[in-house]
Amino acid sequence: MVEEARQKTNQKNRSGTPFIITPGQGLCLSASTLMGVGVLVLPRTSTKGADQYGWIAVLIAMLIAVFAVIMINSLSARFPEKTLVEMCRELLGSKKNRWVGKILAVPVVLSYTTYWLLFTAFVARMFGEVVVTAVLVKTPIEVIIGTMLFLCLFLSYYDSEVVTRVNQVLLFIIVVPVLFISLSAYQGAKMENLMPILPRTQLTGILIATIPVLESFVGMEVMLMFNRNVKHSKVMHRFQIYGVLLPGIIYLLIVIAGTMSFGYEELALQTWPTLELVKSINVPGLILERLEAVFLSVWVAAVFTTCGNWYYCAIWSFRQLFGIRKKRWLPLVFYVGCYLIAIKMAQNIFDLFWYFEKIGYLGLLISVVFPSLLLMLAMIRKIDGRKLQSVAEGEAAHEAS
Repeated sequence: MVEEARQKTNQKNRSGTPFIITPGQGLCLSASTLMGVGVLVLPRTSTKGADQYGWIAVLIAMLIAVFAVIMINSLSARFPEKTLVEMCRELLGSKKNRWVGKILAVPVVLSYTTYWLLFTAFVARMFGEVVVTAVLVKTPIEVIIGTMLFLCLFLSYYDSEVVTRVNQVLLFIIVVPVLFISLSAYQGAKMENLMPILPRTQLTGILIATIPVLESFVGMEVMLMFNRNVKHSKVMHRFQIYGVLLPGIIYLLIVIAGTMSFGYEELALQTWPTLELVKSINVPGLILERLEAVFLSVWVAAVFTTCGNWYYCAIWSFRQLFGIRKKRWLPLVFYVGCYLIAIKMAQNIFDLFWYFEKIGYLGLLISVVFPSLLLMLAMIRKIDGRKLQSVAEGEAAHEAS
C-alpha cells in the first residue's frame, strides 16, 4: 500500500499539480447542491403536522444534516484522493481478494447512481411545472425540461474543476438575491401567526414534519465523488459544515416569513408557498413591481447547479464502476432516460409530489444512513489511508531532496 501511494505521488509530481478544491469552493459545491426546488414547497411541508412550529422542524433537520456532513467528512478523510467507487471497493473487499470488493461495491454505487438520476429527472420536472405555471404559460413543458437537462448534459462533458468553478460563480448570484428577498418578506409579517413560540402539544408533529424537511437538505453526499480533488483539513471540514448551514439559514428565514405572513392554515392550501410569499413583497419605491421574476431567474441557477451536480456524479460513478473510458455516449443515454422519467412517470402535480416524497426517503438513506454505516465499517476494520498517504509523501519529499 505504501509503495502504491508513493508511486501515485511521484506520478502526480511528474505530471503537474492536480486540481485541489479549496475550502471556499467546497462550501460552494455543497451549498449549491442543497439549494434547489425544495425551497418552493418548504413552508408547506414544514408546517404540515407541525403547524406554526415548522421552523423548529427546519432547525432539527439542519442539525441532522450537519451530523451527516461530519460523517461524510470523516469517511472521506480515511480514503484520501479516492472517490465513492474506490472507497467501497477497498472497504468491502480485502487485500487478498480484491474482486470481492468490486462485486460488493456494485449495489452500493448503483444505489447512489440511481438516486442521483431519479432526483435529477424529478427536479427538472418540478422546475418545468413552476416555469409553465408562473412565467412561460404557453411554452410546452417538454421544451423546458429538455432545455434544463441539456444544460446538465453539456456540463457533464467537462472535468471536476469546471464543475466546481461553475458552482463557485453561481452561488454568489443565488445567495445574495435570495437573502434580500427572504429578509424583505418580513415587512408584512404578523408575529401572532408564530405564537406561541415554544411548543407544548405539537412535539410529535414536529418530529413527523422533520422527515420531509430533511429531504430538502440532501445533496451533500456528492462530496464523496469529489473527494479525489479534496485535501482534507480542519478548515475544509469546517467550511463543509458552513455549506449546510448557509442554505439551512435561508430555509429557516423563508419558513418563518411564510408562517408569519400567511399562517400555517393558508400555507397548507398553497402549491408553491414560497412563490406566493415573493409575490406579496412590496419593494420600497416600486423599483421592482414583479419581484417573483427576479426570484425565478435566480432560482433557475439554483436548479441548474443541483441537477448538474447530481447528473455529473451519476455519470462519473457509473463510468468508474464499470470502467467505461469513452464518455460521449453515456451522458446521452442518461439524458434520454432522465427525460422520459421526467415526462412519463408523473401524470400531474400530485403524482409529482408523491414521487418526490418517496425518492426523498431514498435520499435520506443515501445521505445519512449509508455514509454512517460505511464509516462504522471503516472504523471496525481499522482502515485509514491518511497514515499511508503521509508516509508516502514524506518518502517522496526525501527522495526529491
